[in-house]
Amino acid sequence: MSLELKGSSLSMARFSLAVACFCFGLALGLPVFSLTPGVGELTGWLRLLKPDQMATTTQSLLGGIRLLWVDGNPFLACILITFCLILPISKFLILWGEAYGMPLSGSIWGRFCRATAPYAMVEVFVLALLVMVVKGLPGGSLIVIQTGAWCFTGSVLLSLFAAQLLKPRRD
Repeated sequence: MSLELKGSSLSMARFSLAVACFCFGLALGLPVFSLTPGVGELTGWLRLLKPDQMATTTQSLLGGIRLLWVDGNPFLACILITFCLILPISKFLILWGEAYGMPLSGSIWGRFCRATAPYAMVEVFVLALLVMVVKGLPGGSLIVIQTGAWCFTGSVLLSLFAAQLLKPRRD
């Protein structure tokens, strides 16, 4: 198999990959969700008595990793660093290599990234679980998906599109 792409497909793949990387960078620092705690009929009273505990909190991916580390959960922080930073960045590097004629997918690192690719989206699963848990709690807690989640979604979709364009063609 050889990588034979027309100029327009290759340009489109590179452009999609560049925008995907930009969106990924934004997704790391922008808020992913905000959480407004609620305790049913007592929410108003608790907001008056304990406003700091009832305040809306907003979390970014990097901020969440940092918070886990500082709060004494380095194991969870390392898991998130692996699946939310190292593996996606590795995938981008492999795609960039393919886009510029340096196929890295056959290397040991490329095979490792391909084997772990399904797990690189674990943060999406965790975010979905978090939304379901908070929505299921009694008391009316509110979770709102923020810009970082949309940027991450755009990054995933654009990288999938670029990967499809860069797929080797059979002669």
